[in-house]
Amino acid sequence: MSKREFSQWLISHRSDTVAGNNNEYSNQAKVVAIASGKGGVGKTTLALQMAQQLSKAGNKVLLIDCDYNLSNTAVKLGLPLNDNFFSLLSMEKGFSDCVHKMENLHLLTGCNGNSDLYDKSFEHDRFIIDIISEHGHEYDYIMLDCPAGMNRETVNLTAYADFRLMVVNPDASSITDTYALIKILKQRHAININHLVVNKVQTKSQYHKVVN
Repeated sequence: MSKREFSQWLISHRSDTVAGNNNEYSNQAKVVAIASGKGGVGKTTLALQMAQQLSKAGNKVLLIDCDYNLSNTAVKLGLPLNDNFFSLLSMEKGFSDCVHKMENLHLLTGCNGNSDLYDKSFEHDRFIIDIISEHGHEYDYIMLDCPAGMNRETVNLTAYADFRLMVVNPDASSITDTYALIKILKQRHAININHLVVNKVQTKSQYHKVVN
């Protein structure tokens, strides 16, 4: 499959694309990708807070830690680490057995240094998209805590989402790297709309400087 064909396939599977064409997808969850060009900007914290607030408002939410072998969502929630992501990938367990359920909020964590997962060859982005396609009707929102940077999987998952929240800090590398991610999304997948979340700013003028 060529790059152009893959881009067309990816966009065609977005729920905002198919929702108006087929009633089968009318109840699909809205997919929100939390992304950034640089790590350590507060992306995972934002993903968790948004997922928690949406669930408290009565929505059923699935949060997927897409950093599949360097997961830290469980750590931030004080949950024990597990290898459920690998168990789901290898079909040793079903989806329901692999998500951690906290009332309306369900969490699919990645692994942490799983050597079997490290050695396994698979298309991480398509695996996540398959999960969304199969279980999207069970949720109101699916939050994707994407790995930082602009590797192929992050770009594709971010392009697939209905909404993209780009988290950036007021430092040159964070701004430059996130701008690069936005640029690639536009060039490769014709993505023109992103939402910018500016974290760790101290003044309004500093905020406007980052946005500009």
